[in-house]
Amino acid sequence: MKKEIALLLFGFVLLGNLIAQQTQNKCSFLHFDNTTWDVGHVSENMGKLTHNFCFVNNHSQSVTIERIVSTCGCVVASYTKKRILPGEKGFIKITFDPRGRMNYFSKSIRVICGKGISTNYLRVTGFVDPIPDLEKDFPYSLIDGVAIEQLVLSFQNVQQNMISKEIKTKIYNHSNQRVLLSYIIENESGCLQVDMPKKIEAKDVATIRTVATIPRNYYGSFNDRIVLLVNGKRTEALEAYGTGVDDMRGVSLLNGPKLKLSSHTFELGTLKSSVRITRAVHIINTGKSPLIVRKLECGEDVVADVHKEMVLRPGETREIVFVVTPRKASRLKADVKLISNDPGSPVRMIRFTGIVGGTQ
Repeated sequence: MKKEIALLLFGFVLLGNLIAQQTQNKCSFLHFDNTTWDVGHVSENMGKLTHNFCFVNNHSQSVTIERIVSTCGCVVASYTKKRILPGEKGFIKITFDPRGRMNYFSKSIRVICGKGISTNYLRVTGFVDPIPDLEKDFPYSLIDGVAIEQLVLSFQNVQQNMISKEIKTKIYNHSNQRVLLSYIIENESGCLQVDMPKKIEAKDVATIRTVATIPRNYYGSFNDRIVLLVNGKRTEALEAYGTGVDDMRGVSLLNGPKLKLSSHTFELGTLKSSVRITRAVHIINTGKSPLIVRKLECGEDVVADVHKEMVLRPGETREIVFVVTPRKASRLKADVKLISNDPGSPVRMIRFTGIVGGTQ
């Protein structure tokens, strides 16, 4: 309640200021073509910016600008001290310094003339991006002078039929020279679109947009490598991965399919390399509509006896047999990814673990 009252009072204050400004501008001797300068998005280390507000003296007599009052020291005005004849044009030069400013700002400027009778209000607005913290915000160095905030893009589950997901990645050129950007995609799945700027100015930050859109009838994993080229030189790669699943729009959790596994982890104990171990998993459709097992993706050292889609009626159970064959002496961790049309959990993992010794 207190928050609502505070917002209401804030709104009344803004409205009152606006009415006061409009009233005083109507009584002013000077007419400005535009009373607002929006600097847009600027960096804190960009340096000082300037803008000219142009005006004409609409008064019947000559006018002298007596004072210009700014609400902030970051906005400084310069103007001509001479008298301005009726109908004569002039301008007020505004300099804005973004240093020390952060996020959105809105600063007002009062132009006073005619012995205080005439007042015009000008405004400077915009958004200041703070100077990046190189170690904190951009921990991955691509090349001398260029760093990036992340190298792994996890899209998780992405549904079909143009239900896209987007990940933005910031890249910082902290050098004193402009750099050129390009990329190549390795292990291309056809699921990604990359929007990358062609250049980054010195001391500037750019954004790479990576969008995952799953083609029709694409089920399972994608793992693309977006190799970044800075000034034509190959650097690190963005590892973009996820899983394409069914379009779940309109599928009810209450009346849709539901997949249940008899087991999803198998601790196989001590094993011999190259010796086959067989385990079975039962899949049960406990839902109220047909369950479709779209795909099984088996990791290294494990294979399944199912190689195409399976459809299970409500209440039906199917068995899948897995054969685990450890290839080398080490800690075994073999995963199987199961993709289905279960709206509650379209991706399930089955894991086989153990300790692998020498050959038998």
